[in-house]
Amino acid sequence: MFEQRFKGGNNTVLKGKKESQKAIGIFTKFAGTQKDLKGDKTCLLLTRSAHKLPIEDRSVDIVITDPPFGGNVQYAELCDFWAVWLKEELRLKGVIDNKDEAIQTRHAGFETEKTADHYENMLYRVFRECHRVLKPNGWMVMTFHNREVGVWMSLQRAAARAGFKLPDSSFDRTRGMIYQPPIERYTPTLHLRAPGSMLGDFVLSFQRQEAQPEIDKIKEALTPEEEKDFRNKVEELIEFHGGADESLLMTGLIPYLNERGLLHRLANFDLRSFLNGHFVFHKDKKWYKKEMVDKDTKSLKPMEAIPAELLTEGLVLSLLKEKKIASLDDILIAIYTALVNSHRPGIEAINKVLLRFCDQVKLARGEKRTGYKLKSVLPEHGEIKAVEAKIQTTLFGEDIIASKLDHNELIALLAKYAAKLNQDIHIGETEQRKVPNFKEISTKMLSPLEYGINPKAFDIIKEIDILWLKGKRIVAAFEVAYSIETADKAINVRYRNLFSEMPNLDVKTFVIVKDQDYSKAEEKLFTPANNKDGLCDRIKIVKVSNMTFDNIERKL
Repeated sequence: MFEQRFKGGNNTVLKGKKESQKAIGIFTKFAGTQKDLKGDKTCLLLTRSAHKLPIEDRSVDIVITDPPFGGNVQYAELCDFWAVWLKEELRLKGVIDNKDEAIQTRHAGFETEKTADHYENMLYRVFRECHRVLKPNGWMVMTFHNREVGVWMSLQRAAARAGFKLPDSSFDRTRGMIYQPPIERYTPTLHLRAPGSMLGDFVLSFQRQEAQPEIDKIKEALTPEEEKDFRNKVEELIEFHGGADESLLMTGLIPYLNERGLLHRLANFDLRSFLNGHFVFHKDKKWYKKEMVDKDTKSLKPMEAIPAELLTEGLVLSLLKEKKIASLDDILIAIYTALVNSHRPGIEAINKVLLRFCDQVKLARGEKRTGYKLKSVLPEHGEIKAVEAKIQTTLFGEDIIASKLDHNELIALLAKYAAKLNQDIHIGETEQRKVPNFKEISTKMLSPLEYGINPKAFDIIKEIDILWLKGKRIVAAFEVAYSIETADKAINVRYRNLFSEMPNLDVKTFVIVKDQDYSKAEEKLFTPANNKDGLCDRIKIVKVSNMTFDNIERKL
């Protein structure tokens, strides 16, 4: 059996060692101490607990680690099965000494049991050592995967106590949490996964903080206001996903709690009791709002379109229209990079979309794996016409947005986006007269000479719904059109007159339209006259459902 495992078949130890040797060659040169690394040595291997290391203060650029995931794997105890046969080689007196292992045992009542407190405190000691050896402004990056919210809280508290934090959304839209799709050949087929199970890992990037938190001031409960807000976030997640299991709740709530400085305070917060008190736990192992479940039959009431499925559907359709055939890896990467954290759809949502819209096909001749292509006849309502839910970047209150925002709410949203990019704004003077607050937040535009614009063009541009300004330069202009008539007026009257007055004006112009009006608005733009005059290249039409900060920033 050993010989067969070592050199038999295609996937053998010997083959793998030959491939790694070919790739790595003689690059690896082991050092005895950290100082040796300044010479020709390339690797310092320390087989010891990482809570105390012979490494200089502030000498490391980055820490990349893969800590134990709570009690998922009992590493040292499993190693004892073979360690006892090699104790002479390993200089062991008996079994492995695991007192400093950062682990939580699944059972209690035996000599080497390890509690949740032990797991958190060992992580804290290791992270403190990481903090010590890292240079100022360094990063600690790790992979992590666990369904238990309590384990995530232990990790986050340990990191916070040690002087680390995940970045907030103003620094990074993913808040330092990137979902890493799985390698397909190491994953059971998507259709056989149990409901609620997770695929892949998270890559967490913690920033080193110079100031340490005062541990004795860490609270262990939420105030009534915080608990109410927390409940609202759970409701949003449930509505967005059409029910949420522990995995979805964890991926959605962890960034929210962390960014608000709440996560490390929840040492004794009983999440399951909280959820059971406010929501209904269904037999499919998901929580639902009480009004989503029939009181008598306990069955789920029919749901309208589920936003997570609609967004997933849009991404899958878009990808396969472009690529024709895609592997499961390609599909997962497209979904999980576009829909981060709280918007990451569950396995069931992806599965429903693939079953409904796709056929399985072979990827290539001689390729064992299968991929997906769109069915020759797609079901009705395959296109996303309107997403009636909070969409990307909105679930945790940065922007309150839905596809049914009215004219003035969309202008206010664009003002918020401008503020994120440190740009000033000017709202159309007619709109300023209608909404007093618009006048308060608008930059006064007094003279055309200040902006290098002739008087006629200046009169036109001051009435555009909202302008983004960088000093005295107009960066972008947005018209919000809530009917085909107003879209036509924005394109063929206001913008056409503006560019007729100043053909060389360097301003990016946009028309925001309802999703269902998009095709007709394109017809108003792409006329022979507009194409001849170059307006088709200068004016961009944007659907309301695509009104996210990332999309607008990319178009600029």
